[in-house]
Amino acid sequence: MSPISVIITTLATHSYDRSVSQNTFDSVYDLLLEVVGGMPEFIKVHQQTAQFFVENPTHPEENFAEKWNSNPELPKWFFIWHRKATSEIKALAEQEVEGLDKIGTALENSFGAVAANQAVRALSASVKSSTAIGRTGVTATGLVVPASFGIQTVSKNPAHNFHGS
Repeated sequence: MSPISVIITTLATHSYDRSVSQNTFDSVYDLLLEVVGGMPEFIKVHQQTAQFFVENPTHPEENFAEKWNSNPELPKWFFIWHRKATSEIKALAEQEVEGLDKIGTALENSFGAVAANQAVRALSASVKSSTAIGRTGVTATGLVVPASFGIQTVSKNPAHNFHGS
């Protein structure tokens, strides 16, 4: 079971706003780790009642986590998802995931198929355009990435003309 998307989106938005207003990041992975890592800090828990509250930003009196208070399994599933998402993102950042298909799987496990497919398509397009201008690198695991992607590369990948040999 996964947490509902409105809770993930709301918490991620709050964490992102705080992260980019207080820090600069060397890579997209560093930003993503900071954002996902900070999400639980925006879950309010009432001290006397132990009730969860995730505020709707447009209607502050609305509690997106209202169902968490009647079903104790729901917050447990959020925190399981959060640990797994953090772990998957760390694996990506530490380049433990080899190949675009594995990146897609890791993203799908954390963020769902639609978001993962969009991210993989965007990465593929970025690699293609970066390759055309000679601005790609190769990670230690052999993944070709845009040089501006923000992860450490071990070698530069020269531009290709695709005219054959």
